[in-house]
Amino acid sequence: MRQRGNRPEPPSGLRCGRNFLLMMLGQFTVFYALSVFIALPSLLMPMPVKKGDIEAKPLVFLYCLNTLFLYAAVVAGDGAPALGCVVAVALSYGLAFASRVKYRILGEPVLFTDIISLAELVRNPKFFIFSLPPAAWVASALVLLALPCVFWWFFTWDYALRLVAALAVVAVVAVYTRLPLARWVAVPNWRRDVWRLGVAGMLVLYWRRWKAQAAPQPPMAVAGTAARDVVVVVQCESFALPGMFAQEQARGVALPELERAQARARSAGGLLVSGFGAYTMRTEYGVLFGREEQELAFRQYDPFLTAADDKQFSLPWRLRQAGYQSVFMHPHSLAFYGRDRLMPTIGFDVVDDSMGEHTPTRATPYPEDTALAARMIDRIRTASGPLFLYAVTMENHAPWPGAPDEALGHYLRHLRNSDTMLGMLVDELDRLGRKSLLVFFGDHRPSIPGVNSVTQERTTPYVCVEFPATEGKASRVPQQDMTPAALHHLIEGLAVHRTM
Repeated sequence: MRQRGNRPEPPSGLRCGRNFLLMMLGQFTVFYALSVFIALPSLLMPMPVKKGDIEAKPLVFLYCLNTLFLYAAVVAGDGAPALGCVVAVALSYGLAFASRVKYRILGEPVLFTDIISLAELVRNPKFFIFSLPPAAWVASALVLLALPCVFWWFFTWDYALRLVAALAVVAVVAVYTRLPLARWVAVPNWRRDVWRLGVAGMLVLYWRRWKAQAAPQPPMAVAGTAARDVVVVVQCESFALPGMFAQEQARGVALPELERAQARARSAGGLLVSGFGAYTMRTEYGVLFGREEQELAFRQYDPFLTAADDKQFSLPWRLRQAGYQSVFMHPHSLAFYGRDRLMPTIGFDVVDDSMGEHTPTRATPYPEDTALAARMIDRIRTASGPLFLYAVTMENHAPWPGAPDEALGHYLRHLRNSDTMLGMLVDELDRLGRKSLLVFFGDHRPSIPGVNSVTQERTTPYVCVEFPATEGKASRVPQQDMTPAALHHLIEGLAVHRTM
């Protein structure tokens, strides 16, 4: 007779199923714990850490959550916990290493917009390849080639383990959807959040805030007429003052055309750009749309991704209402950053790649600024009505070939050519004698490995010149620093006669 209080033994089949499930859970948990333990040091890699920066509780919580997602996603697809552990660890260190390199060169860790824009890196590798050491590119290539073989080698048909892993993936997604985003990340601040959320946690939470951010209310329409016959704006690639370099060969370099333009400028000084060595689109967006980065919130890191929502803020859209024809010129593939779609959407009547006849060489891989200036002058001379011409140069784009000293020599040579371009435009607008406005500025400072490094000082020169030469002498305000958005408002204010 069975004693009171003793449970009946489960059927043998049920017992085997329970034991099997416990074994699967144990195997899954052991390899997950191993992933967390091995990858833990990657939390301290993204950038130099100072004592007191780290907020351990949210950092470790999100780290465990993200590691679980990476690990479980591989197990759900391949059925191999050991492979899931290897991949989770490799991705954790890979993301931390990429952030470390990016911070060293550009002064920022990896951001969610970098992940979104990976397609641009694939289509234009020469823009970014100089940022990573050759060993990193070789290792990346070997990993990509080996991945299919590795997944095939470890593949199993263990659907029970896959089910456990799939449930873990669903659980991680559910936790992320339940986090109070507005409290966890009220405003973007990667310097704080990289040590509070981790790089991976920051990627996910910033991306979710970005997705949820609504388009702004459109501004009031322009009520006015064209105040100029010609408005020319030149966004000059990596244009900065040679004095930013400590090297001897930079000390004797002069920019006489910039100095000549500054001497007669309506306004000149430093443009307060946020990027260093990259992020042209942030400066370009600020000048074209006139919205400060604080207004953009989570859209500030790559405002081109959502710029179509803001078209009524843009200079071509607003100047069109005052009677201008708008032309955009850029001697490079207009598909880069989607300019071929974006620029017509925001109001440019003509979008011109301005490539002309150019054979890339090691010393001059991109079309020269002087050639672009000549094409711009043709546009200016043939304009039949008020013209707004916005040009983005390309000659001085990285990479600059050779050892550090040689690379700096290439940069300085291109810089002089950009200065010559400015002089060509000033001379042409002087000759024409039309009521004109010329704005010329650098989009960001260059980052040349082995020559200069990231600093908090990031200003580039800008100059705003009115034509004819005697116009506006009494109202000049020289050496006035401003943001790209403030420069937008200066341009619009000088280009439009307000009627209200």
